[in-house]
Amino acid sequence: MPCMKAILTILLVWLAAVLGAWVTQPRSVELLSNVRGVADEVPRQTAGDLDPILLSTEEYAQHLVDGMERVQRGYPSSLDVEDYFDVLDQLRMIQGYSLDWLYHDWGHGGNPVVYARPSNSETVKEYDQLRGRGYLQSRPLLHHDGYPEGRFLEYVTFRAGAPKEQAFLQLAVLALLGEQFALSWHANYDHIELVCTTSDVQSAAETLGGWGGRPMPAEDQAAALEIDPCPSVQLREETASVRLVVFSPFGGFLELTYTFSGDFPHAIQSVDVTSLVSYHCGITF
Repeated sequence: MPCMKAILTILLVWLAAVLGAWVTQPRSVELLSNVRGVADEVPRQTAGDLDPILLSTEEYAQHLVDGMERVQRGYPSSLDVEDYFDVLDQLRMIQGYSLDWLYHDWGHGGNPVVYARPSNSETVKEYDQLRGRGYLQSRPLLHHDGYPEGRFLEYVTFRAGAPKEQAFLQLAVLALLGEQFALSWHANYDHIELVCTTSDVQSAAETLGGWGGRPMPAEDQAAALEIDPCPSVQLREETASVRLVVFSPFGGFLELTYTFSGDFPHAIQSVDVTSLVSYHCGITF
């Protein structure tokens, strides 16, 4: 019996030591390890699937840009601009309207025209038909030759329960990048890139968006790195303003501030353009 008591005592001491070590070890390490293990098994999410709560504003905006580019890579054969709303997932067309596009070759260049049409109407095949049906409007900024753009923002609304900050940011991205693909010849004067992070700024300053031409002076590159590229949204009683930073090989780094009507239709009331670092690549068409 004394022997059995000794064995039981040893077992109890050993069990207490094991439980004490388990209780006192940092649980966050184990939980983080488990989360990473699960994350490794989950397919990479698309921009529209990402939870903005888990991302910084810069990361969220960059995922929107990447998603828009992914859709636009379907040009010309498989591009469906309705797929923008898989990325810009807080937005949708109003009931009874669809988003569509055609390519406009205007002699000295060419560009896509994105427009809204009644869902029960046929896709417009000719640019002149867009004009005749009132599907065009003047461009609000940056456009060298003044060619019109498609009317569509007034037919875009927010999904039920959409956080307004995200929805207005997505609306600005749609307004800025919706027609930023397949530009040709003189239309390239309107080529712009949305930069969301300091690394984006550095890359644009060094590579000039892949355009080549005159290198950006070192002092201008240094000045560009002082820019805060993080998008921001300000909500007011009747309006919402979205600040974006873009790079143009024909203008440099620019700050764009879109002011939208706060209530539907969310029309663009103004676009203020501020030059942050001026630059021109020296290429002319």
